[in-house]
Amino acid sequence: MEDGDELVNNTNLVCKVCGEQQFTLREGFFYCQECGTKQEQVRAVEVEHEEDFTEVKKLKKQKIKSVKAEKPNLTSWECYNYILRGLVNDLLSFGAKEELKLMTLQLWAAYLRRNEVAFFSRKRVELPKLGVRYLQRDASALYNHALQRRAQKRKRRRTDDSGTSLVSSETASNRAFRKSRRKLDESTYSLHSSMNSTDYSQTSCSSANTSSTGTTGRAIKLQFSARARKQLKKMMPVKHIEKHALDAEGNLKCHSLKPLARSINRTEHALLTMNTRQIYTIIAIALNLIGDDIQLCDLVRFIDEEHVSTKNVLEYFPENIAPHCKQILQEIQFYKYPTKYSDKALREHIEQLSKFINIKTFNQPDLIKLTERYVTELNLPADITTYIERLINLLPPHMRTRVMYVYPAYEARAMAYIIFVLKLLFGLDGHTEKQLSHAARKTNQSLHNLSLKGRGSNANLTPLPSLLVWDDWVEFIEMRKVIVAHYNSNFCRQFKQCQSTAQILEEMEEEQRTRMEQAAHTIEGDAMENNSKIATMHRIFQQFVDELNSTLPTERKDVIKFPPSLTPAHSYFKRILLHCSNAGENATYKIPEFMRIDYMQRTLAPYVHAKELKEFFNQHKWQLDVRRVPCAKERNCVGLFRPSAENKGRVKHDIGNKKADFDISEEQWLATIKEEELIEELEFNTQYAYYEKNYVKKMQVEAMKRQQAVNVAPFDAPNVSIETDLNKNQVPCVGDVDNENSIPSPPVQTLTANDELDVSKLPSISAFSECDMEPIKVSNLPLALEPRRGLNRVNLFAELSDDEEDIVESSEVNSNMTEDENERKCTLLTSNMDCWTLLGYSHNLTNCQKKILESKFPRTFFWLLETCAQSINVDWCIIYEELITIELMFAYGIEDLNEFQDCVRFKYNNPIKDFNMLINSYRELW
Repeated sequence: MEDGDELVNNTNLVCKVCGEQQFTLREGFFYCQECGTKQEQVRAVEVEHEEDFTEVKKLKKQKIKSVKAEKPNLTSWECYNYILRGLVNDLLSFGAKEELKLMTLQLWAAYLRRNEVAFFSRKRVELPKLGVRYLQRDASALYNHALQRRAQKRKRRRTDDSGTSLVSSETASNRAFRKSRRKLDESTYSLHSSMNSTDYSQTSCSSANTSSTGTTGRAIKLQFSARARKQLKKMMPVKHIEKHALDAEGNLKCHSLKPLARSINRTEHALLTMNTRQIYTIIAIALNLIGDDIQLCDLVRFIDEEHVSTKNVLEYFPENIAPHCKQILQEIQFYKYPTKYSDKALREHIEQLSKFINIKTFNQPDLIKLTERYVTELNLPADITTYIERLINLLPPHMRTRVMYVYPAYEARAMAYIIFVLKLLFGLDGHTEKQLSHAARKTNQSLHNLSLKGRGSNANLTPLPSLLVWDDWVEFIEMRKVIVAHYNSNFCRQFKQCQSTAQILEEMEEEQRTRMEQAAHTIEGDAMENNSKIATMHRIFQQFVDELNSTLPTERKDVIKFPPSLTPAHSYFKRILLHCSNAGENATYKIPEFMRIDYMQRTLAPYVHAKELKEFFNQHKWQLDVRRVPCAKERNCVGLFRPSAENKGRVKHDIGNKKADFDISEEQWLATIKEEELIEELEFNTQYAYYEKNYVKKMQVEAMKRQQAVNVAPFDAPNVSIETDLNKNQVPCVGDVDNENSIPSPPVQTLTANDELDVSKLPSISAFSECDMEPIKVSNLPLALEPRRGLNRVNLFAELSDDEEDIVESSEVNSNMTEDENERKCTLLTSNMDCWTLLGYSHNLTNCQKKILESKFPRTFFWLLETCAQSINVDWCIIYEELITIELMFAYGIEDLNEFQDCVRFKYNNPIKDFNMLINSYRELW
């Protein structure tokens, strides 16, 4: 302690470092007695004044005001840039590829360039240009055009004495001063505006180099983008646009510069208006272009589950900007738009935005890998993936669209493949799957008994997997919906389950928690609790929660946090099983034992080829009869469906209000009433339109020519001795001894090119050089009648053949007699692979038309269709359109696969005109 220091004890100060309350006063500042920390916020001031010629000293504490940081002046594009970066970082934490950040930046830059916000000029640096419905926040931040609010005239009360309001001299002088100052500002502004027209380029460069918040102090002429000027020219002349561009104070009261939203094209308004839908669409396009595993349906689900959410975006901003962002977001109308969008809304906006930034094609994901993921999601055996892979290799889809820039439904096509395979294996006509399930259940029981007997004699014997029973799998999926929906509210809405009280309270708590987090990031966070409305709502909600916990203490006990997953139903259910297993007897809900069966370990192979299963039964001296279930007798032909032609021309009722005529008689009123004709929304045509006979003959001739071109020999061999040439120019056999199928065997016949042979008529693939693989000219080199190597040959039907003589064609199967009395014989029923079809044009069906079409489906098939659609958050009609495409291509669009050789030939000779037009229209989508 030095000379002149004073020890102060009676203070309300507390040291922030050590908590000491004794301070030393030195030169007006307080220093902690323990650690010596200086108090920056408090200072002692000495005041001297005379009273009765006595000198009195008083100490006055003066609080030093800290300098507040300057409030950020962000534009709307800068705010959305922070939000976009935060959402991309969230997806990267979920396992997205690192290329997502760069691809998103490129798409974001392309969008800003098209809007003339950034990267649109290579010659000079310019300020961002405004859109047709620009935000006043952007105009203020970039061009110093302050927000003008129309002053409302205050109503003055008339006095009783004079009836007029008296203005004091001081008020009149202040008013005159403000008026003269306003005139001076207008003259100064006009001078700056005239100067701005000459040296605008220098002004824009200097303003852009400083910052986007532009603090030059004077207004700059508004600059509009090309699209905005085109729209404004429809409203007013060019000179009038310039007047509004120079009006920084809002003195022009003629009309608003911004046109009404309804006067702008809907597509233009959707593209030029900045909102969260633009951000989600850019992320969805970027995920597709980099080939990420996260598809559009996954992104929509992440948004619904709030793994990727814009509810609390303040955490995406830097710490020095976040306290001011709540007000900025309100000014840019961020909270005006929804935070969640459906798959249909994002898919339509992807089409618009891709056309806007010129992205013509999208990357097709690996459909085999995608179907494998959906098979896991549906808890189906892996055999389905094998069959789908063979179908895709047989006829690879290109996923073309009728119009450019349309985002194809890749997820719906993958689900359609699964439905198509299940439809072939189980029929799904309401009768066949019941018979197959009953027979498979009996076969599994026999298989289980034989496995137990075999394991008793031979412990190392591996039992065969059980068959998939359709009815049991349906019960498993339905029960899984109920269980997972109990713990996950989004899953509950996705699969149309009933929400519980605990889930509603959980959502309300999450909403309250989000509000508190936002309040913590704002300057008014400390005063947020004092808001009467929020405090009252919070108190009422807390009382309700306390009453519920007292009456139902176990209602809200089990809360499980689910991380983001690409297979939500499968992963969430496994997590719930683990939670219930760890809880043991304390678990709130008991999981049934049949829900612990893993149907992914079941098999579907015996429904296609039962040879291995027969051998297993024969080893145990059992007989397995495999019988095909015949076609259901209840089937009837409903025809091709299409929207009614009369319905297209029907005039819709006016929605607007109409004036009622009360001065009318009853007869006149009854005469004006017209009975509305009942028009079918969806028509089914059973009488098909055929082509004319001449055209049918022409089609048949063309088909015969194509068939002859396939069956004809590569060339007409001349009358030469093939055996002698074979002995002279024998090609040695080169192959792998361990794997005989590694290299195909060489051709049996070879030929030497000479003058008698016209080599120009030979296909290049049938005659080529041994050295350089070039077509052979006239020489003495050997020629091959067939290619030596299996080029692009895929063995699609490996392990799919079965002994046809062992499969019994039964006209009538009794499902109750699937096992004999001596218990040495078992019967397995398989589908006849007679895939029923209900074809038509399913694009853009109305809700009424969907209901009519839904009534034509078997209940089992529609359950599967709706479950698959709910799994990927799309409408079932989208999946059914992809299913029709697959069925038309494999059932009607290609030639008979029994004559399959090296290629698949499309079928163009269908004599039914309706079918031929339907095939051609859906072939474009393949």
